[in-house]
Amino acid sequence: MTTYRVNVHREDRWWMIEVPELEGYRTAGGAINVGTVTQARRYADIEQEARDFICTVVDAAPSAVDLEVRALASP
Repeated sequence: MTTYRVNVHREDRWWMIEVPELEGYRTAGGAINVGTVTQARRYADIEQEARDFICTVVDAAPSAVDLEVRALASP
């Protein structure tokens, strides 16, 4: 299982979710991931949205992903 750091902050009506470890991630096919941010409407949705985002980028099963969520002050 891989643990990913997830930084979240509120921006207007959205929770912005950043996963720094995904920056520059290279897939088995050689594609390079350029995005590290997704969003959730509600705080309760953050973990599911982050997990879905990570699993899509790294092509992993949800059970192989653990999250360390940190709420940050809004910029």
